[in-house]
Amino acid sequence: MIDDYYGFLGSDEPERDEPLSLPNWVSQKNNSHNSYIAIEDLRKDKRNFIRRNGLKSSYEKKSNYQIQKAEVARLVGCKPQPLFNSCSYSESLTRYLDDVNKELAASRERRIASKGGLRQKKKDDLVKELQETKVNNERLLVDTIDAVFERTINNLPLDVRRKLGVKS
Repeated sequence: MIDDYYGFLGSDEPERDEPLSLPNWVSQKNNSHNSYIAIEDLRKDKRNFIRRNGLKSSYEKKSNYQIQKAEVARLVGCKPQPLFNSCSYSESLTRYLDDVNKELAASRERRIASKGGLRQKKKDDLVKELQETKVNNERLLVDTIDAVFERTINNLPLDVRRKLGVKS
């Protein structure tokens, strides 16, 4: 009875991730599986870097947002030359790494292009923009007051304008 009542909450056990659908060139028998996992881990790290950094100056070093063969080989525990050149899966692994790097470069470009918020701007630019806005607001205020005053004077009856000594 109590289990039925709390059944809508679901179980306390965390849901397990579905197993990755691995490409056909990946095999548990060689380093292709470890390389694939290493590339996926590095992809997550690079995506997080891109998500956190929106300034163009953050991307001066290509290694901040691109996956290099040496990084993959270091994580796998072998040299990059045999891993990416002399194995049966090397061509597919290289092609996959290039595709991932193209995807990361595209997301970097989108991130740099999306300039939003005050945090993306430099202090000097913000100060200049604030000063220009203050000057613009003061000018608009004076223009508005002048327009209201002119409209008020024009709407006064003729005899009141004469008594006030206002010429229109």
